[in-house]
Amino acid sequence: MNIKFVVPGAPKGKERHRSSLNKSTGKMIFYTPAQTAAYERLIRQCYHAAAQAEARFAPAERPLRVEIDAYFAIPKGGTKTVHSLMHENVLRPMKKPDWDNIGKIICDALNGIAYRDDSQIVEAVCRKYYGAFPRVEVRISDAADKPEEKKHAVSPYGFGEAEL
Repeated sequence: MNIKFVVPGAPKGKERHRSSLNKSTGKMIFYTPAQTAAYERLIRQCYHAAAQAEARFAPAERPLRVEIDAYFAIPKGGTKTVHSLMHENVLRPMKKPDWDNIGKIICDALNGIAYRDDSQIVEAVCRKYYGAFPRVEVRISDAADKPEEKKHAVSPYGFGEAEL
């Protein structure tokens, strides 16, 4: 499997589930916030468009690697020098959403669609950049496709890894 797709717009993170009390039954109701649900739908639509173009229809059943590049809009304020450093990726966004929440919303949205379960993701990278066009670029590939992969074993000292 090797598929790439782009989710247009500002990167969003996974929001926590909300809860409310149903006064008639006295039970708690848990729900996903509307913004999170809408963004997950957009992610699935973008994936489906890329998958149809590559004739991929069945969820993957093997170990996967996911790479996520999140591009944030360059802020209006600031000097030309600062803007130039942002374009050259010298200055990177250290703002919300956090990288792990960006990865979580992408991976959760693709559960059962791109792969059977997100437990199949054995390698993941999420990077944040500034860019002229806010977007999220996602690449999903087989974990075995990484040529520089090395086999490791547990160190005889009981911590760390020893190269085989």
